[in-house]
Amino acid sequence: MALHAAGLEAARREPLRDAPRGGAQGLAVAVTGASRGAGASSVAALLAESLARMGRTVCLVDADLRAPAQAARYGLEAETELLAVLDGEAPLDDSLWPVDMPGLTVLPAAPAPPSRGEVLAEAGIDDLIDALRARFDVVVIDAPAPSSAADGRLLAGLADATVLTMRWGRTGRAQARAAMAALESAGANPAAIALTDARGAASPPVSAWSGRGAKYARFAEGFAD
Repeated sequence: MALHAAGLEAARREPLRDAPRGGAQGLAVAVTGASRGAGASSVAALLAESLARMGRTVCLVDADLRAPAQAARYGLEAETELLAVLDGEAPLDDSLWPVDMPGLTVLPAAPAPPSRGEVLAEAGIDDLIDALRARFDVVVIDAPAPSSAADGRLLAGLADATVLTMRWGRTGRAQARAAMAALESAGANPAAIALTDARGAASPPVSAWSGRGAKYARFAEGFAD
């Protein structure tokens, strides 16, 4: 996966690397795909893990209700999840699940009908994101594609910055343009593009550590063997 950031920063223009450490209001970053299958869930998890390794407290919110992936990724068998919190059936504290990485917490989601995703605005997702921003340095939101889901546009609009993922050899120009137009209409701040499955890229990925392989933190998914 290759990540190009045109300035991955909050709307208030604080660089993400300078995200506050507790006390101050945290940053919210949405990760969404130009189309389904563009790798947004993997990029969201890798971004959250990298920020946790940088010493930030991070909450990874699985808000792609049509195809939630984070519970399976981290082996969670959560009894409560995102919709239960939004429906008032479970307190937030009972739905935040720490994983085997210091600083990283996951708010998982269970699969839901498409209609449930469309009512996130009515369910108070904005209040939930604000509550998480008050508790974590960074909130990473795994969001559905904005060009095909109203909740994807909503989540991108609520975030301080948005990462748009595109899959090498599969995401077409029309899909990319439609996604950018959808983000613009939502008032989102598209701050970075992540190219996943970039096996055909001419330039080799940059290694963060010599002798540790071609990766930055865990940003190695999609690099060919």
